[in-house]
Amino acid sequence: MPPQLHAWQFQLSRLSCYLFPRMKPPLTNREVYDLLHQALLLFRRKRADSDEGQGAIDAAHAKLEALQRGLLTVEDYRERTGDRD
Repeated sequence: MPPQLHAWQFQLSRLSCYLFPRMKPPLTNREVYDLLHQALLLFRRKRADSDEGQGAIDAAHAKLEALQRGLLTVEDYRERTGDRD
């Protein structure tokens, strides 16, 4: 605990981060794409020791790729039409 704070002040400051979280700006499409790509890299070349586990990995990989393609398609459409909403 920092020496300049009383114990109750320190506890209150720790609690406030849960009660009043800082609002972060929404993610841009590029940031979303990058997060999807990071998730894809986590599953890259991973093998499970069961059919069920492998099925889950394969499904996650396919869905993440589809989400990336969809995001790129929307961005391409918006660029071509000038639509930003």
